[in-house]
Amino acid sequence: MAQRSALKSEKKANLLEDPEATCLYRLTVPMIIGIVAIMAFNLVDAFYIGMLGAKPLAAMAFTVPITAAVFALNLGFSSGTSAVLARLFGRGDRALARRILTHTIILAILLLGGVSVLGLAMLEPIFRAMGADEQLLPLIQEYMSVWLMGIMVLVVPMVSNGALRASGDTKSPSFIMSVSALINGVLDPLLIFGLGPFPELGMKGAALSSVLAWGFSCTAALTILIRRENLIEFVLPTVNQLLDSWRQVLRIAMPAALNNLMAPIAMMIIIALVAQFGEAAVAATGVGARLEPMLMLVVMSLTAGVGVMVGQNHGAGKLQRVRKAVQLGFRFAFIWQLGVAIVLIFFSSALAGIFTDEAEVAEVLRRYLWIQPISFGFLGVSMLSISILNALHQPSVAILISLLRLFGLTVPFAYAGALLFGVEGVYMGAALANTIIGIFSYFLIKDRLNKLERLENA
Repeated sequence: MAQRSALKSEKKANLLEDPEATCLYRLTVPMIIGIVAIMAFNLVDAFYIGMLGAKPLAAMAFTVPITAAVFALNLGFSSGTSAVLARLFGRGDRALARRILTHTIILAILLLGGVSVLGLAMLEPIFRAMGADEQLLPLIQEYMSVWLMGIMVLVVPMVSNGALRASGDTKSPSFIMSVSALINGVLDPLLIFGLGPFPELGMKGAALSSVLAWGFSCTAALTILIRRENLIEFVLPTVNQLLDSWRQVLRIAMPAALNNLMAPIAMMIIIALVAQFGEAAVAATGVGARLEPMLMLVVMSLTAGVGVMVGQNHGAGKLQRVRKAVQLGFRFAFIWQLGVAIVLIFFSSALAGIFTDEAEVAEVLRRYLWIQPISFGFLGVSMLSISILNALHQPSVAILISLLRLFGLTVPFAYAGALLFGVEGVYMGAALANTIIGIFSYFLIKDRLNKLERLENA
């Protein structure tokens, strides 16, 4: 097993030698497939629950902030694990990477177990405070009671996939996510509607489908880490070893989790601003918000690849390769999103018509698709910058970028835009914020890399 792991490690070490463009391509393309699978996961759940009626769909909507918060915590662990391990793999310190990964999985299970217990105990008060009525509360409880019990199963593949990406393997995480989404898609109708020999579980069935799909992900990820990669150690750790490992990962994981939580909070404020312009504006903005991840799919995948390349090459002391990877990432993200924006100018009306039959909603959505995507190239630069800073172990700076973009620029500019130009002004304000933060992020990263080079040459 040790020999097989060594050979695998040598193969992945090409991230330190192969042309930067080749490495980024090899890291990014599989991630696109994985992210599409995650999006499909959520869309399939919403589709089948919508078939149960308006009330179950409304109940599902109430669960979104809570499930988003849990996913933000999980993604934080994944980002922290990936950033710490990428540098260790770059240094060739596989033994320490094995130890830290094992200890991180233990910590993640303990923390998410606590979240599960607390969530189950506070389920009714939380959703009453959010405004759920007596008709929706039983449906919410049906779904969340099962969903919360399964989150400890979810966190293991999230952390494991972060470790695999750090090693340069993005194909295995994408395969695991894709098969998991397929399992969820197959089980959803069987368990929700009780087809064939399966019981009719309604909302519980939707949650159980997710948990069972996560169970596959957990089993598959651990199998790869143990049998193929030899990255899990079965040694009783000391308290000092645990605390040291946890400190290293949490230093990046907690800011990353907070980063992920800020966007939904800012979006709630934007929706509140848009609400004054009527239901059509709210509906169009909601569709636009759901479309945004799809429009930025390639750049979202690129952030993972750039982060791994920066982490490994920084760990190996190859700052010139770090700089080249960053330049390639910035250039590609900007040009790609500019191309997307140009395409949308010609096809915005057709795309709006796919999502709504209401003429007023379609017109507002068309304007959204004309205004917002123009700034997505700059937004892509800021997203890449956050990933780069995490890989350089500078999470506090990464979180400042998000705070500045969302609450220092987007919310105030959107508010001012609403006062001056109505709903289009909200979109213009957000686009201006994306542009400013993209330019700021570019020069910030350039400065950070210059400082690293000066330190290396000192």
